[in-house]
Amino acid sequence: MSTAILITQGGAPALKLATPYLMRRGMAAFDIGYPRGRPGEVVTHLVGRENLLLRGRHTRREAALAWRQSVARSGSAANLVGLSGAPALDGNGEVIGMVFAQARRHGRLYTTTTQALWAALKRADVAVPGDAEALPLTGATYQSTASTLRDDLRIVPVMCLGR
Repeated sequence: MSTAILITQGGAPALKLATPYLMRRGMAAFDIGYPRGRPGEVVTHLVGRENLLLRGRHTRREAALAWRQSVARSGSAANLVGLSGAPALDGNGEVIGMVFAQARRHGRLYTTTTQALWAALKRADVAVPGDAEALPLTGATYQSTASTLRDDLRIVPVMCLGR
């Protein structure tokens, strides 16, 4: 999978990246970003690991985590188009993946694995800050925490303009 690493100088504090660990089916994740260019977030629950067939410049199979959408702030799964690139955070507020695809008909989001994120950072020769702060999330607090992360510019909209 191609994972883009956006490197900035200065700016907001980094989100804490989880160390790879065994995820449990049914565990919650909080996906926070800018679907359709507007602030939005969704609570998802892990369905399991899948190998997706990705087509583009090169056709290949990639390991991914499949998540079932349960609660979207907008109330509609269709409004989550464009959530790609959003971090998936666990209940501790640590990044456990990055959203890269959506299957609207099945109400699913797909994220990278934590291992894939660590590997992408290593390939880009980016050191992971050891002192990054995590903000715990729950079903009751994820909307306010998402707003805080956006207000603090820790989660921002990013647009790919091509090559």
